[in-house]
Amino acid sequence: MQYDRELHTAIRLVNGQMLVTGGKAALREILNTAELYDPSAGIWTAFQSMNYTRHSSSAVLLTNGKVLV
Repeated sequence: MQYDRELHTAIRLVNGQMLVTGGKAALREILNTAELYDPSAGIWTAFQSMNYTRHSSSAVLLTNGKVLV
């Protein structure tokens, strides 16, 4: 994981990976970054950042496979 996070949002995707978005970093910086975790490989990968910083948000997996945060 690129950042230690708190108050982030995590959601399990259809392929079994976890998408982790936003939150607060150790220095209390609010993040707009997103990362994917592949539990089968134990690997974190940087993902497309969000347009705005967010913490304590929620996410929903849409029927088309996209995530709305």
